[in-house]
Amino acid sequence: MEIHETRDFRGEKPAAWEEEMLLRVTVEENPEEDLRERPEMEKAGAETDWRMLYRLSGIRKNLLSWYTFQPASPKEGEKAELLELDAGYGELTGLFTEKCKRVVSVCSSRIRAEISAARNSAPNLTLYAGSIKELELRELFDVVTLVAEPFTGGEGEDTAAFAEKLQFAREHMRPGGTLIIAAENRYGLSYMNGARDLRNSRVFGSLLEKEDAARDGISRNSLKRSLAAAGFGSGRFYYPMPDHYLPMTVYSGRRLPREGELGKMPCYREGRYTLFREEEAWNAVIRDQAFPEFANAFLVFAEKPL
Repeated sequence: MEIHETRDFRGEKPAAWEEEMLLRVTVEENPEEDLRERPEMEKAGAETDWRMLYRLSGIRKNLLSWYTFQPASPKEGEKAELLELDAGYGELTGLFTEKCKRVVSVCSSRIRAEISAARNSAPNLTLYAGSIKELELRELFDVVTLVAEPFTGGEGEDTAAFAEKLQFAREHMRPGGTLIIAAENRYGLSYMNGARDLRNSRVFGSLLEKEDAARDGISRNSLKRSLAAAGFGSGRFYYPMPDHYLPMTVYSGRRLPREGELGKMPCYREGRYTLFREEEAWNAVIRDQAFPEFANAFLVFAEKPL
């Protein structure tokens, strides 16, 4: 599959050992070397195993496998055209090509685009490698997604960069189109109970950050404000549990969790702390009708006004 580059990526190298492993797993059928036996990989340990898990697991598709992607102006039998920003390694790209008429997927690097191309070869897919700041797209789409990567889209970015992505998304949407965002809740109850942040594996990392500098999560109210500032409505909130990376259940405002349905967040990495009985805490939150504020993650659908 052809990859369209927004800049010259010659000389680019894998950013991390797990990225090199993903290249071997997806691009090369018979890798000559098992990277897991390298000393560097042994040092990475469970953290690398976790990142490999959520990048390769089919469970990722639970996030949106239930959703019907509609054109901005629905017509019987017609499918949506979708723009996927921050597409990661193509974890959800295949799902989008199955459900949509056409998909334009933007990966932040050539290596990520190569991995996505090896995983997804649908004829209705166009792949780009590069930053959206360098991307020149003149067409409009029915749906734009920001779901594969953490909400800021990269290490070192802040809420200002997120605002730029929201503006880019709005400019490339048809009136009545839908923006879909998945984000970790910086006040998620499981993270308050010692679960490590998904992005950088710190305990209480995003909770203790200033929100303008937080790279690992966003509160529900802050997300609403960001959407409003970008010209969207406040959005329809859904709640993937236990998180948006490996979601087993997606709750909505019409069907929130009931007492006894939620327990301790699964631990896929080393060093998980437990400060209180999580199931009892979830039950208390549910009784007090506070679940939307303390859910571990958000899945948000926001429409561009007509």
